[in-house]
Amino acid sequence: MSCPVQADERAILADIKAFFETTDTARRADLVHRIQSALDYERSRVKEYLDGVELFDELQPGRKRIVVSLPTGAVRPVVLSIPQGYSPARDYPLIYALHCGGCDPNWSIRFCRRLLAGKADQYVIAAPHKLGGADFYPYETPAVLLAIKKLSRIDSDRVYVTGYSAGGCGTRALAVLHRDEFAALVPIAGTLYIGQQTLDFLPNIANTYVLNTWGAKDSGFGWGGKADGGMAVSNRRLRTTVDKLRLPVDSYEDPNKGHGGVEPPHKQFMSALGRQRKDYPGRYTMSFNIPAKPGRTGWSETLSKVRSGPTTPLRVIRVPVRASTTPSHGL
Repeated sequence: MSCPVQADERAILADIKAFFETTDTARRADLVHRIQSALDYERSRVKEYLDGVELFDELQPGRKRIVVSLPTGAVRPVVLSIPQGYSPARDYPLIYALHCGGCDPNWSIRFCRRLLAGKADQYVIAAPHKLGGADFYPYETPAVLLAIKKLSRIDSDRVYVTGYSAGGCGTRALAVLHRDEFAALVPIAGTLYIGQQTLDFLPNIANTYVLNTWGAKDSGFGWGGKADGGMAVSNRRLRTTVDKLRLPVDSYEDPNKGHGGVEPPHKQFMSALGRQRKDYPGRYTMSFNIPAKPGRTGWSETLSKVRSGPTTPLRVIRVPVRASTTPSHGL
């Protein structure tokens, strides 16, 4: 039996810094063992340790362009807006801004700064290039966000998404596909129209706030299919649906605007940016696939059962199966 590693707090901080500086799996595992075996190590102080390690470089205020390598082998250019007075010693909320069709990241940054008014320098703004409408790839988002968080010090519980037009459609897609990454989403002059699958995806945002904004005279078609009557009519239908489902979606329709010049009310926008990502949802939903006709490598037919109830974090739920149960009987 080996004795615990003798180490003071400076050694713990040095090992934590070394952990982030290497990508070698074996080296990281050894460092984790050293850190956790140190006599002075206290699990409750992990955030304090991380705050004491200089993991981030100084960044100059202004625009900074980065290129993110994606798991697919492709790359995604992103423009960062670093606020005045930026310090790597404090956490910053992040706004992930998706531009409209025909626009660019600089347009998104200018638009966000206008919405933020005098509070623009309290946020880091990240605007990906050529990411919207038909060119929108939601699977890229986790990799892009991770790259941003490695470069600048971001509060992961205060990451927000907004986008205009095609970017608004992209914001909606992130709401239903990657909602766990965000504290709130603000789609503007966009829509969520994915045909018969709309009702299947909408419940995904049961625990993530959305402020949906559009113009009453917007007759443009929705992304992903023709929304009869244009975006305004599509969003009104969506408003009715989310209200019936009791989803955390606030809807604002500007009676005087069409597709251009739409902005969410400043007070509501800033209230959305004051939200934090939830640790656990208030309710959970579980789907069980019940085999009906088993094959060699999978089920040729399944029956989905859904059950909702209070959240029970870190608890294993076991479903008993009787000895007489067969695939044709289900569970």
